[in-house]
Amino acid sequence: MDMHPATQTLLTLIYRPSTFLTCCLAWLLPTAASLAQEVEIAADFQTVLSPGVFEFRASDGRTLWVRQRFVEFDTAESHACATSEDELTLRRCGQLEDYLANKTASIYLDVKAINGPGGAVYDGAISVDGVPLAAAMVESGEYRPDQTQYPPTELVELESVARCNFRGMWARLKYDSIAVAKCEIEDRERSAEQALDSQDDADEVDTILESLF
Repeated sequence: MDMHPATQTLLTLIYRPSTFLTCCLAWLLPTAASLAQEVEIAADFQTVLSPGVFEFRASDGRTLWVRQRFVEFDTAESHACATSEDELTLRRCGQLEDYLANKTASIYLDVKAINGPGGAVYDGAISVDGVPLAAAMVESGEYRPDQTQYPPTELVELESVARCNFRGMWARLKYDSIAVAKCEIEDRERSAEQALDSQDDADEVDTILESLF
């Protein structure tokens, strides 16, 4: 029996200004199989070019422009942090700057990007302190999974967590009786699933112990 994801490490972060983040595990980072096509680069954060596009400086001095995969962004030029007058864009830029400031991130890029032209923006996975950035962004309630990229089921689940905790863009649903009722149903279903998962894990431990004696 495969080990259930509930047995994996649970990490907690605070996403400024006031959003609490939980979860966000290795399912958003490359698997061992995909590492044959991707490379991991340790790089220092430089700036947020726009919500979703980040500038990093690699240890060899190269400048990397990375677009976080799996997250939905408005990529219009008017949403560049340096020139935008849009209130939402400026707030998001500030939040991301605060979160990433003085951080060294692990960036996962396709090997073709490493040998590609300078100045290009490449899609990649960004991890900070072991937490996938995509997960932190979605669970904050400020961003949604990009369905056109077929995001992992776990990322969609994090959106449900953010929505039912009325974070970020979902705060407006707090006074929607239908939305609240739907979330209560989802919470009960999630609790029931977790109870079954815990029982499965306990059964697995019992099976292992029985095989030892």
